Amino acid sequence: MTKKEAKKLGWIPSKGNLWEVTDKRVIGGDYFGNFEKKLPEANYKECDVNYFGGRRGGERLIYDEDFNIFYTNDHYKTFTKEN
Repeated sequence: MTKKEAKKLGWIPSKGNLWEVTDKRVIGGDYFGNFEKKLPEANYKECDVNYFGGRRGGERLIYDEDFNIFYTNDHYKTFTKEN
């Protein structure tokens, strides 16, 4: 579920109420800008990892249309290539 879709259902990020308004869904499919250029140039999307309700943590998968997948556990500071 994208951030936009979640917000339409009443998600307020600062409240950490994602599960309450989305029946325990997670955020994924939004554009990742790679503004710091830490990853190779591509069109990326992102999704949450290990989300268990409340405020979203820093774990994300970043992926591109060629199925390159990168993992970050520190909210985009460092990345590990997964495939």
